[in-house]
Amino acid sequence: MMRLNNDYARTSRLATVFGNLRYSVQSLFHANINHTPVQPPTTYTNYNNSRGQFTYADKTEEIRPLLLYADTLEIDAVEIDTWTNTTIINGLHGATCIDYHYEKGLIFWTDALDRHISVTGVKHNFLRKNEAIVKTNMGNINGMAVDWINDHIYWTDETFQSIQVVNLQGGNRRTLIDYLIKKPMAIAVSPSDGILFFSDWGTNQRIERCGLDGKDREDIVEHVGLPFSLTIDILRSEIKSAKFDGSSIKTVIKNSNYWPEVFGIAIHKDKVYWTNYKKGEILRTDKYASLGVEKVFVNSSQAPFGLVVYDRNQQMTWGRNVKVLLTEKGTISCTDIDSGHADVLHVAATSNIVGIDYDYDQQMLFWTDHYNYNIYAYFLFFNDKITAGFGQKSLLPDFVYQPDSIAVDWIYKHIYWTDLLNRTIHVCTFYGAHRKTLVSNNLVYPDALALSPSDGLMFFSDSSCSFGGKILRMAMDGSERKTIINKGVKAVYGIAVDHHSRRIYWTDVTLQTIKSATFDGTDIHTIITFTTKSTSSPGPYGIAVFGDLIYWTNRKDRSVYTAHKYTGKNIAPFLTDLDNPKHIKIISKESQKEGLNRCGENNGKCDHLCLPVPVTQLTPNGYSCVCSDDFLLEDDVYCIRKGNRSKTVGYKSKQIYLRGFSVFVALIDHLIKHTDLSSADNVILAGTSDSVSIKDCTSELKISEQWACLQPDYYYKHVYTPAFFIQSLHDTWFSAHALGVQCSSKGCKASEIQTIDESRQNFHSIKLF
Repeated sequence: MMRLNNDYARTSRLATVFGNLRYSVQSLFHANINHTPVQPPTTYTNYNNSRGQFTYADKTEEIRPLLLYADTLEIDAVEIDTWTNTTIINGLHGATCIDYHYEKGLIFWTDALDRHISVTGVKHNFLRKNEAIVKTNMGNINGMAVDWINDHIYWTDETFQSIQVVNLQGGNRRTLIDYLIKKPMAIAVSPSDGILFFSDWGTNQRIERCGLDGKDREDIVEHVGLPFSLTIDILRSEIKSAKFDGSSIKTVIKNSNYWPEVFGIAIHKDKVYWTNYKKGEILRTDKYASLGVEKVFVNSSQAPFGLVVYDRNQQMTWGRNVKVLLTEKGTISCTDIDSGHADVLHVAATSNIVGIDYDYDQQMLFWTDHYNYNIYAYFLFFNDKITAGFGQKSLLPDFVYQPDSIAVDWIYKHIYWTDLLNRTIHVCTFYGAHRKTLVSNNLVYPDALALSPSDGLMFFSDSSCSFGGKILRMAMDGSERKTIINKGVKAVYGIAVDHHSRRIYWTDVTLQTIKSATFDGTDIHTIITFTTKSTSSPGPYGIAVFGDLIYWTNRKDRSVYTAHKYTGKNIAPFLTDLDNPKHIKIISKESQKEGLNRCGENNGKCDHLCLPVPVTQLTPNGYSCVCSDDFLLEDDVYCIRKGNRSKTVGYKSKQIYLRGFSVFVALIDHLIKHTDLSSADNVILAGTSDSVSIKDCTSELKISEQWACLQPDYYYKHVYTPAFFIQSLHDTWFSAHALGVQCSSKGCKASEIQTIDESRQNFHSIKLF
């Protein structure tokens, strides 16, 4: 059983402020709302938010805080303090609700007349073309909120009596709540806490909260009249208690002269702002006590409705939605640092999970299994809940022997792993394609592995209790291998990269130490030395770094501990009562910052793998082309099968890239030609007979039918290009390139050809991504 140590519960108070339009004497309230977070490292933004004394420590703000408001026919911005008004977007019809995504530079709004949700870009000094992203099956939209951490848009629909959600592109639309809700109005989200707030004007007017997936609904404020607008004060110093329970409601202002036709409401520092759409006013007051009302903007010719404060500090992401990913004997757990809530993925009773890593952008988990001698992938969808995935997929069932440590390149989308039995290090794509052995000699016990993709560097250990261990560094294509640390090292089972300080951290099980060094192996610093005599000593195994803390697993007392990453002080248990914990990772946006993919959209023109390397005079492009095992590189980009001087079928002019993955031009041509689609992104190919078969899509490849073995058991082993073949209405993981793979040198057997024909008849579609 796993529990979060109470000493590391994060504390917070978030004030929900909502307008009440029903009372004869109108009021503005705020409620104490509760939760728990760790302080961010001192090198990041700090806050001082005691009443009347509000400052930001961060001095690098790109845009001065603005009040954005929807004014029916346009979107305007008022600069706080100077109160200069600027029209950002015009030519609208019924703009009402508004919100934004600061990090991506996007503004979203709803149109009450056109009944759609639209977006425009505001980076690079404004603007990108307005685009309606949700425009079908829309009723009366009363409220909208943007989740800037998980990249979702939520809205309330009075007509359909529902709360719905889409991603920032308007895709993956889902209805979260459509029962026990009569007239949904205001909506607000706290992404870091995974909580959604909304008001209902039905027979029992109230404010509810639930998870971002619509589950765990709870009434937090009842008998409140008609709560029209909701906003959340999410500043760290406002955080005080344990859960959003709607307690401690306080009246901020109570004056009917200022409160007849309110619509939007927002908080900035210690002020509450709201709009009066009848008088064309934006007003404000102190959020803690009524110290008078100030009209900050008046334009009687306008009708301001939705209101938000456009400010980077309103949407801080550091330290939010951070999760601890941990491997135990037969499970993978994902524990939220904020709340301590843990989702658990039960893999199999016969599994022995060792290494683990993830890709934040594509929401994928990867792990190695000693018992089943395999590497698995798992899709995570929606709000990072580990139990909401599509299920695990076996990547390389016939090509790995004893996979141990695994590391994800989140920029170039590759996975790297060590194999203890063969004493090798390998790489392949996220989908098992293009497996390449990078290191196959002069290794004793390759164990720990970590990457710095933006630098094109890999760090790994070669442990030996008898001969002494070492830590090595090489380019991520396997070149420039060198030992950077060979003294004071025995059995290194965990390595973590701190991209902020540009240091590596490692655990030594034999020496019972945690140490760190720079990327070149210098400035070695012993952070913690554990006593080896005590059986309860929190000795290290796996390790991770986040902020100012290091996290490590201790297999002896079945716990996870933390300490300061520089001093080693304040050692404390974080998780206890675990089942043989091994490796650990921290899931967060900060841990996998976006970086430049030097291979570009065309995979660097490489046939197989385009792998990052350090930028030098010899490698000015910062990448190199690498071919799969059993292939040779020719002309720096082409791959030729060993023993065959012809280039691999389907490459060079016969490939195209969708979202970074290569697919056949022939497939794309067929999709566009037979489906009347202007884009081949996320399209579906209908194919239920030989006349529209997969073979026809690749006719320019001149594949002989007898060689095009499609049976899953065979071509699964020859994955080169990612695609989904949806067979019998079930997703099965295969590859378009496998269509050109021969069964054997003697051709296909009659039974195999029959299986192929039957398989073709069952194809329903191909989904390319």
